[in-house]
Amino acid sequence: MLVATIRALKMHGGVQKADLKKEDLKALEAGMSNLQRHVENMRKFGLPVVISINRFSADTAAEIKLVEDKCKALGVEAIMADHWAMGGEGAADVAKAVVKATEGGAAKLKFLYPDEMPLFAKIETIAKEIYRAKNVTADKSVKDQLKTWKRWVSPSCRSASPRRSTRSRPTRTPRRAGRSHHQRARGPAVGRRRVRRGGVRRDHDHARPAESAGRRHHRRRRRWQDRRVVLSTSARPHESGDPVLLDSRLRGNERGDAMCRF
Repeated sequence: MLVATIRALKMHGGVQKADLKKEDLKALEAGMSNLQRHVENMRKFGLPVVISINRFSADTAAEIKLVEDKCKALGVEAIMADHWAMGGEGAADVAKAVVKATEGGAAKLKFLYPDEMPLFAKIETIAKEIYRAKNVTADKSVKDQLKTWKRWVSPSCRSASPRRSTRSRPTRTPRRAGRSHHQRARGPAVGRRRVRRGGVRRDHDHARPAESAGRRHHRRRRRWQDRRVVLSTSARPHESGDPVLLDSRLRGNERGDAMCRF
């Protein structure tokens, strides 16, 4: 069923919104081409068409007759629906016409294209049959996306989850070198992290206890335990009277010895 109004048809004919309440048969006749196109599109699906014209208080008898005559020329029935003023009783004729068309047996549903047609061919069919396009073009990126969707819906891939295309995957930004402000707040890095002091890079992997070797979560847990112990004892006085801090005051192997000692 198609629902139309005389106001909308006149607007398709070029009438401004402020002038829609005025009778304009010329604009109404020009706007009927829009309704004709919808009727043609529905018939492509093998369905009978019933047109409901919703009545407005400004619609004139001459305009209503023009719409009815044009619809009759198209081979469809146009019924005035006055449910705004009369409630359900005003739309009873439209309901009866729809039931008659449904039970008449004239409907033979068909589709514009088969399921096995390629996606781009389906787009071309809709554009040409419904929108009357002469030709359809697409960029390479669009065709690549259609190929990806085709792989997703292919019978061999329906049971598997769709894989994300590498073309649409954003490039990962390399991680910024250095330590975060949370790590700097804890103090110098220990364990597998390299500490740079005085332009010299020192690796403290050799200072890790032998018991920390094993599975990944064991190593991670032991590494954080080492860090916690070192930081908790970093303010205790050393034998020489200096605080045990991993900074430039501990030279050479003294820093590694301090880590092993705690």
